Amino acid sequence: MKKRAVRGVYLKLLVKVFILLVIGFFAWSALHKLPRISQDIFPYLQSLPADLVLECQDEGRDISPTGWADLLAISSTIGEDEQHYIIQQLKIGVPFKKISWENDWVQIPQEEIKKIAWRRKILLKYPLFEPGRYVFPVIGDIWYMDTFGADRERGLRKHEGTDIFGQEGI
Repeated sequence: MKKRAVRGVYLKLLVKVFILLVIGFFAWSALHKLPRISQDIFPYLQSLPADLVLECQDEGRDISPTGWADLLAISSTIGEDEQHYIIQQLKIGVPFKKISWENDWVQIPQEEIKKIAWRRKILLKYPLFEPGRYVFPVIGDIWYMDTFGADRERGLRKHEGTDIFGQEGI
């Protein structure tokens, strides 16, 4: 009789451990689930030249809070002639949703309009290029140097980061 009681206790313990493992597995998989991101987003963001981003950030300040994204989406999608017509509308205060995409000289195809809207949405959803969003956490003249893999402590360990330099006391 005692063996049966002990076996029942072990069985209950085994069931509880199994339930905890299953709950732990589902919790771990829920916490470590990768976000669903389109495969087109990061190639687009990486393809944007830095000088174009800086130019759109500067010009966008005078247009609206999201002017930088409007300009960047337009500039990275259509040619300069079409850009000029669209950007002039933004500069006189026409909201992005009310832009006229064609006139006597410029006719932007519907596919290009959809691409511009999609890119603008991406730029606003992932604000990597939003002015002032990501800055160094110090004030003053600073610079950085990539010293990844350099020796530290006489070769006992390797450096795994980027050094940020500045005047002492910054």
